[in-house]
Amino acid sequence: MNDSTRDNTALPSIRKRLVRALMAASVLWVLVVSATGWMTIRHQVNDLADAGLQESGELLYGLMTTLEQPLQSTVGSPALPAPTHQEKVIWQRVAPNGQVVLRSHHAPERAFFTVPTMGLSNANGQWRVYGLPLPDNQGVLYVADLLTDRRETYSDAAWLLLAVSLVLGMVFFWGSRSLVRKELLPLMTLGQAVGAYDPSKTDTRLPRVARQELAPIHRAVIELGYRLTRRIANERAFSAHAAHALRTPLAGMDAQLAVALRECGHAVRPRLEQTRAATNHLKRVVSSLLTLFRSGIETHWQTVDIEALLEKVVIDNLSIRLLLPVEVEADPDLLAAALINLLDNVVRHGGNRVTLQVQTDTRFQVITLSDNGPGVPPERLGALQAALAAQNYAEHTGLGLMLANMVARAHGGTLRISNLEVGMAAELTLRRMPKE
Repeated sequence: MNDSTRDNTALPSIRKRLVRALMAASVLWVLVVSATGWMTIRHQVNDLADAGLQESGELLYGLMTTLEQPLQSTVGSPALPAPTHQEKVIWQRVAPNGQVVLRSHHAPERAFFTVPTMGLSNANGQWRVYGLPLPDNQGVLYVADLLTDRRETYSDAAWLLLAVSLVLGMVFFWGSRSLVRKELLPLMTLGQAVGAYDPSKTDTRLPRVARQELAPIHRAVIELGYRLTRRIANERAFSAHAAHALRTPLAGMDAQLAVALRECGHAVRPRLEQTRAATNHLKRVVSSLLTLFRSGIETHWQTVDIEALLEKVVIDNLSIRLLLPVEVEADPDLLAAALINLLDNVVRHGGNRVTLQVQTDTRFQVITLSDNGPGVPPERLGALQAALAAQNYAEHTGLGLMLANMVARAHGGTLRISNLEVGMAAELTLRRMPKE
């Protein structure tokens, strides 16, 4: 994983942030609706229950004040005769002296209040009581119900409301999450398309955007690709023209140096040989540049005989050993440019022997060049390999490794370097020839 990938994973995600916001909104919605509903239900239950007490009290009041023989007793606090049953509403008739003279089946034998209390109030933390004064100072009529019954009603209503709110909240969350994912899909699709977009290839195009908000990004990427394509084309044209312009003078210099070597004295011959070696190196670099920048590194696949190709590569002071005569599938000119630069690197860094071998499978071909040079310092090897993997040639790689890596990339492969016990190994991986 490279640094940009690690940086991207550390960035906040729009989708995750929206999902978390929707989850928080759903939970808050459930809590608010449940609390509001519970308070409303509690208020309504109290109102209905209190209204029921008042209606029951007024009904009993009417009965007690209109009967020809009023219900009354002077002995104890007898209950009104009735079959055994579960009473939801109970009542007491309390005399002025505070004694219960008549009550319903499950009403307490003691009065709810020692002092006559009118209207709605709570008694003993257990009863909700409604008191009415009887006419002619005959006492008080109390009608009551249990507060625990009301609390059970509150609890049942609250749990039911919470369950319904949770179900609705989850439906809202999952529906919103699916909507967010659906709406972000065009953005993800555009991101993948931009990742695969190569403006230098005419057969690759960005797909049309599916959302209006993505149109500016789509247009900006296309315009950026157009500017990059023009810049790369100009740089390639400049490199090709410059290399072509250098070719003729270099050939003339090499010819003059060859003549000078035949005519010079023994004292100046080593200097002229070094000058001619540098000229030949520059000729190889120029030839590689011309090959590399032709037609934007388009590969022309052929079957290439490695042994025949190496016979055309002449590098002074370097012995090349081919383990087995083999053939590979590649662009011969690009492959020659890559091998020339890798072999030239060996000489420039103090090596004089190279062993070349090829391994192939159904998908790839690996050309390994092992030399007897000093290798790469361990502290630099990692940075150099990372630069090749990221195609970051500005600081870490020289021209030879850069050109070889570009050739490998043009063949759908990679270039890897590693240290050996003695020397260094360069692995040039190439994809097999595409089938028609």
